[in-house]
Amino acid sequence: MVKSFECVLLLMVLMGCYQLYCFSVTRKGFDRQRRCLVLGVLYLTLGSVGLVCGFPLAIGACVLLMMGLRLASYGLDRMDKQIYIDRYAGDDPSSANDVQ
Repeated sequence: MVKSFECVLLLMVLMGCYQLYCFSVTRKGFDRQRRCLVLGVLYLTLGSVGLVCGFPLAIGACVLLMMGLRLASYGLDRMDKQIYIDRYAGDDPSSANDVQ
């Protein structure tokens, strides 16, 4: 009985965390960057503590870790990108004259 109660409680917590995740990701600009970084660090912390302390279901802690890493990557994304690392100079038609 206690185990099923813990599972239901964990499911409700994960649903609330997912709602906050969706809310943070749909923001725009620097507000999105700030919210995602703060929430990502919080989820990483909760997920790590959940794994160390022995959550009843370690899957919930792993889900929090994955959402935290994704949010942290959104938070660390640069807003004023001018240089893209993965773009080859030959891919850009305007720089076709520069490449010989």
